[in-house]
Amino acid sequence: MPKTLVLGLPPRWATPAMRNPPQRTWQHEAIRLHYPATGRSPRRGEGSIGTNEVRHEHEVRPMVEGLAPNKGPATTSNTPSPVGAGGTKRTWQRGGNEVPQPKWACSQAHSVWRIAHSARRPSRRRGRLRRMDIGLYIFPTDYTMGPVELAKFAEAQGFSSLWFTEHSHIPASRVTPWGGREGAPPLPQEYWHTYDQFIGLAAASSVTSTLRLGTGITLVAQRDPIWLAKEVASLDALSGGRLDFGIGYGWNKEEMAHHGTAYLDRRAILRENVLAMKELWTKDNAEFHGDHVDFSASWSWPKPVQKPHPPISIGGAGGPKTYADIIEFCDVWMPISPRVEVFTEKVGVLRQLAEDAGRDPASIRLAVFGARPDDEILTGYAEMGVEQALLTLDPEPSEQVEAQVGALTKFVGQY
Repeated sequence: MPKTLVLGLPPRWATPAMRNPPQRTWQHEAIRLHYPATGRSPRRGEGSIGTNEVRHEHEVRPMVEGLAPNKGPATTSNTPSPVGAGGTKRTWQRGGNEVPQPKWACSQAHSVWRIAHSARRPSRRRGRLRRMDIGLYIFPTDYTMGPVELAKFAEAQGFSSLWFTEHSHIPASRVTPWGGREGAPPLPQEYWHTYDQFIGLAAASSVTSTLRLGTGITLVAQRDPIWLAKEVASLDALSGGRLDFGIGYGWNKEEMAHHGTAYLDRRAILRENVLAMKELWTKDNAEFHGDHVDFSASWSWPKPVQKPHPPISIGGAGGPKTYADIIEFCDVWMPISPRVEVFTEKVGVLRQLAEDAGRDPASIRLAVFGARPDDEILTGYAEMGVEQALLTLDPEPSEQVEAQVGALTKFVGQY
């Protein structure tokens, strides 16, 4: 017997006509979890009702007492549908005659039900069901649309997540070229005008309820791991478990030097910082002893809402060292706008290395940072198994940012 969940309010997608008739509640029937036919365990959140996504197929029918809208007394009756599995054919009885039910009372199958802090809205295009969230990222500067205003607008437009970048400061010497690439253009001013990403995301969390909040990325090697563990856990707790923790190695040698971080040690420092934070997030009595991080048994609360901790996404183009870090301590690989064919090849290498190391390759999820807003490219990402594509917003005044978001809304729910 399928369980029935009765809600006092109609779903978000209900039309005004569906909401207005009197004495109507909503009965959600035959709720069934859907798992991809991959032979693996469900991804994080796929099998639980909480802070993550749950995909359902469910049938919705209005339960009407008394009068049907603008008509006389009516009752509903269900007969097996001649088409499809589990469907029903709905009719109303009026004056002894069977008549079709009104359009607002029609039942239909829905692939997604937003019940928690984010939602996926799959659609069928070109004959294949795909699931890829579309999020946004921006440099949250003091001259662009503010974090609160942008977060509210992005959530209202249906985007799954909002990510903020970070740089503590930019040394005026400007010895290291932009991104560490010789011949790169001058560094844009947004790099030294950003708000602190955790404070910006905390502000965003206070005015949203479903939007996931991402650090894109946190320069872990430049931060104290004990304080950073506290910030991550606090934001995850205060947001109700909506944090995606994106991390990266960094490229600006002078910026690192001001933090006391040697450029050639940044990977080793990042690794130990993350492993130390995991101890603090998951253990009541945590301690860590490494070459770069060392602390005795300690207490640190709050713990993250997401268990065992917020998903850790790492950037990087992909190479032996990055692959090793992904396999050891990350949940998501999130390179910057790779070509689909190159990304597919590298993912194959990563999965083989994961299997060789004894980790389930399916436990490593895929995302793309700064994806190009092109339907063919995004379709390619979705078909290769990417779960999230982050589209770029230029840090401009509010009116221009609203226009950018509006132009990107057409990609939401299409993959």
